[in-house]
Amino acid sequence: MRRNEWQEYAIPFLSMKVGRYTYHFEADDAFFAQRPESLIKSGHLNIDVIFDKRDDFHFELHFQLKGSYHITCDRCLNEFDLPVEGTFLLTVERKDHAESDDDDLMYLPLYQHQVPIGEHIYQYAHVMLPFRKVCAMGGAQCDPDMEKLIASYGRKTHESKS
Repeated sequence: MRRNEWQEYAIPFLSMKVGRYTYHFEADDAFFAQRPESLIKSGHLNIDVIFDKRDDFHFELHFQLKGSYHITCDRCLNEFDLPVEGTFLLTVERKDHAESDDDDLMYLPLYQHQVPIGEHIYQYAHVMLPFRKVCAMGGAQCDPDMEKLIASYGRKTHESKS
């Protein structure tokens, strides 16, 4: 994770007793703007996290993300609000000098006193973004003028191949 990025998206755990704790976070345009390469430029997510402290070295974080992104339709180029929702599980182990290729497992150095979750929220938000985005996904219809234009180009292309 980049230094000083998303500092408010962290869960301190040192003084916690074993048990389950609930946290609420929000991500908005400013959250996504911290990364210029983000595919999400505008949106709002409510993030509920259940932090399950199993012992001093093992945690489970259950993420529930729900909200919408203001995006551009891939078909007609109109902007619309796309509702999104997803659940994710992150397992955390406190252990020095460990690495994992598993996206659902985080090793946290023993000296660390909080679990940084900003990067995971960012990644989960992008996982919920569909490959193809069209107005109908947001309950709207594509621009009829653009639909006619697309259809006319389709006919021209078909006629030139004949």
